[in-house]
Amino acid sequence: MAGSKTRPSLQAPDLSPTVPSDAPLPQRTDPNDSRFAGAEQFETPEALLRGVKNGSVRTLNPETMPRSVGVEASPPAEPPRRRSPELSLSTKVPDHVMRELRRRYANTGVTIRVQVLLALKAQGFEIDEDDLQDERKHQRR
Repeated sequence: MAGSKTRPSLQAPDLSPTVPSDAPLPQRTDPNDSRFAGAEQFETPEALLRGVKNGSVRTLNPETMPRSVGVEASPPAEPPRRRSPELSLSTKVPDHVMRELRRRYANTGVTIRVQVLLALKAQGFEIDEDDLQDERKHQRR
């Protein structure tokens, strides 16, 4: 080897502000700006519900959601409360049983947890209806 080349040492990045601190902030857009008028015709409660149904709208903020004329906001429904805390249960089942549980979940959307609780209820265990509620945010269909 004729000569060994060394890498240059790393330098700290320049974090100094690029805009002087006394520069004015950009103006806020006025809510009555005429550029928003075109969008208002599309932001109707009916269009919002249609977007939720077809999946193009995935998140709704109930505080800012437009209301239909004559429809009052209802208080948010309180999720059912379980009577007792839940504990984890782990068990082994035959492969064909697990495949069937998964198949039923795929076809009906009833989780394996709820399927097991329903089977226990059919055998006489005391299972409250509130314990059968699926608390996941997104239900599979």
